[in-house]
Amino acid sequence: MARGITQAQVDAAADALLQGGERPTIERVRQALGTGSPNTVTRLLDVWWKGLSERLQAREHKLALPEAPAAVAALASKLWEQALRAGRAEAEQALEDVRQELAAERTALDQHGAELRQQVATAARATAEAQTLQRRAEAQLQGVQQLVDQLQAQLVDCKEQRDAAGRRASDAEADAASLRSRVTQAEDAMRQEREAHAAHLRTVENRAYAEVDRARQELKSVRAELRTGREQHRRREAALESEVSRLQRELAGAAKALAVEQVRCEAIERQSAELQNALRAALTEKPSDAEAKRTRTAAWARPRLRAPLRRRSKVSSPRRRAPL
Repeated sequence: MARGITQAQVDAAADALLQGGERPTIERVRQALGTGSPNTVTRLLDVWWKGLSERLQAREHKLALPEAPAAVAALASKLWEQALRAGRAEAEQALEDVRQELAAERTALDQHGAELRQQVATAARATAEAQTLQRRAEAQLQGVQQLVDQLQAQLVDCKEQRDAAGRRASDAEADAASLRSRVTQAEDAMRQEREAHAAHLRTVENRAYAEVDRARQELKSVRAELRTGREQHRRREAALESEVSRLQRELAGAAKALAVEQVRCEAIERQSAELQNALRAALTEKPSDAEAKRTRTAAWARPRLRAPLRRRSKVSSPRRRAPL
C-alpha cells in the first residue's frame, strides 16, 4: 500500500463522488486524495465496490416502516426496491467500467513492464559490455603506463643527449666564431688588396694617358717645326710616331691588365661568397661534422687567400718612354 493511503480514505472519497452524482473512477479518486499509485487505488476501489451492495442492503433494512399504514409501507417499499435496482444496475455498470479500465491499465502496465524488462536486459547487456570495455581499458592503461615509463626513460636519455649536443653546439659555435673572424680578416685583406690594385691600375692608366698627351703635344710641335725644316725633322716625327704607337700599345696592355685584374677581383669575390657559404653550412651542420668541415674549409681557403698576394707581386709596371 502506498504511504498515506488507506482503505478508509478511498472509501470516503468514493462515497463523496457517488453522493455528488459522479461515478468513482481511479483517476477521480486519485484526484480527490491528491496522491496514490494507480495499482493501489485500483485494489482499494475494488474492495469499495464489493462492499457497496452490503451497505445498500443494510440501508434497505433500515427503511422498513413498521408503524406506517400498509398502503404507504407497500408503496415506499416498492419505490425503495426500484431505487435499489437502479442503484445496483448503475453500480454494476460502473463496476464493469472500472474493471474494463483496470484491464486496460493492467495491459498498459504489462506492456510497460515488458518494456522495462527489455530495458533492464539492454542495460544488463550494456553493463556487461561496459565491464568488458573497462577490463580492456584497464589492460590498455597498463600497457600505456608501461609505454609511459619507457618514454620517460627515453626522455631522460634524450635530455642527456640534448645536453651533450648543446655542449657540442657551443664548441661548434666557438669554432664558427673563429671561422667568421678568419673570413672577416680574409675579406678585409682581399678588399685592401683589391683597392690597392685598383689604385695601381688607375695610376698606370693616368700615367699612360699623360704620356700619350705629352707625345701628341710633342708631335704637334714637331709638325709645326716641320713647316720650316721638314727634311730635318722627318726622322724626329717618325720617332715620335713610333713612341706614340708604343705608348698606345702600353695603354692597350694596361687596359688588358685592368681587365685581367677585374676578372681576378671577381674571382676573389666568388671566393669570398664561397667562404660565406661554407660558414653558413658550418653553422647549420651537425656538431659531429663541424670539425671535419671546418678543417676542409680552412685547407681550401688558405691557398686561395695567398693566391692574390702572389698575383699582385707578378703584375708588371708599365715601361717608361724611351728618351728621344
